[in-house]
Amino acid sequence: MISKLQFFKQQLETFHCDDDYKQYLKSHFVQNPNILGRRVLASTIDRENSCVRVVTSDRTGMGKSLYIQRMKEGLKSKCYGVSSDVIIPVHGPKVTSDSIVQLLKISVGNKDTNQALIFHLDISPNVLRQVDSVLFSLLILQAVSDSQGKIWRSYISHLYAIEVSVLKNDIKFAKPTVELLKLLPTVQCLSPRSVCNVLEEGRGDASARLMDEKEFKSSHFQRVYQYLRRHISLSPLDRFSYNPVLVEGKHVECLQVLLKQCGVKDPSWSELKHFVEFLNSQLRSCENSIFCNEDIVGDVMSGLKTFVVKFMIRMSKDFATSSLKGEVAAENQEEIPLEETLQEYQIDERKQWEQSYHPYLFFNEDGMSITFVGFNVTRTGDLMDPVKGLMIEAG
Repeated sequence: MISKLQFFKQQLETFHCDDDYKQYLKSHFVQNPNILGRRVLASTIDRENSCVRVVTSDRTGMGKSLYIQRMKEGLKSKCYGVSSDVIIPVHGPKVTSDSIVQLLKISVGNKDTNQALIFHLDISPNVLRQVDSVLFSLLILQAVSDSQGKIWRSYISHLYAIEVSVLKNDIKFAKPTVELLKLLPTVQCLSPRSVCNVLEEGRGDASARLMDEKEFKSSHFQRVYQYLRRHISLSPLDRFSYNPVLVEGKHVECLQVLLKQCGVKDPSWSELKHFVEFLNSQLRSCENSIFCNEDIVGDVMSGLKTFVVKFMIRMSKDFATSSLKGEVAAENQEEIPLEETLQEYQIDERKQWEQSYHPYLFFNEDGMSITFVGFNVTRTGDLMDPVKGLMIEAG
């Protein structure tokens, strides 16, 4: 038998560094788009035609799901609208080969396993140290078996998108998984602040995810950006309305304006989008209100729209700002000494609701009329606290 097996003996390659391993694995993951003729491979929608793509970040809410969603949309368009993705939530409390094989088989259901499919593995940080062997089998060996001998095999038409947040404190206790992920084709999702810095410096980073083009051109981002840009330059807003046909600015300009106005020093994409969507809904109501229409009420309430927009920006910033000093530190997994933890998690004095007045402006259910809460307006346009008589904001 040994003499027969000698015919299949191969010389093992020697790897000296992680980059050698990366290139070796990449050479096996990258697929020829035309290998199956007219049949579509899921890997064709990957930036490098890879059948494995890790989408990671060092914080939550950084746009990983959106990146994978764009991949799914791209494959769906190639498959003539046929659903072509499967979501595998890997959340624990315990992750084994049995659970992964079961999830894969249940999720696929009656789908043809030979068709182009994206398997979206959403891995929770709390199970990161349990998945190294399963990921090795599934992605590198391309087959994983359970305790009963059932085998799941990867096909050439499949793509595995691994969504995972590797937080700072996870690197130590989940080292085997983290080291494995480093060897796989990876896209790093950056924070809006980091993306803005990259764009300002003109640095190109093929492994980094920058601002989503579709989001940038969307009505909610464009409406907010266009109003904020004019607000910053002190341009009159009474006769301005968002035109959905026009796309203004560049990614870097848009981010500079949003980061300056959102009220959070280093927001995640989810925090920034929360600010944008809240302000967008208010601006849309403002555009629809007859009381903010200069052509109708300009003779008696000229300047009202500019005032309303200015106030809504302040209000949106207040809603987007965290009430807890320690919340951002916790999200970033910064190591805070135990004795400082309780002190860090104190309500910010600026946000102590029981001790301060909170002025708000809301459009009513009819979408036209406006309710002012918690402030008075002087003849000069100053906002005044009606209880303490203090100026909230100069007109």
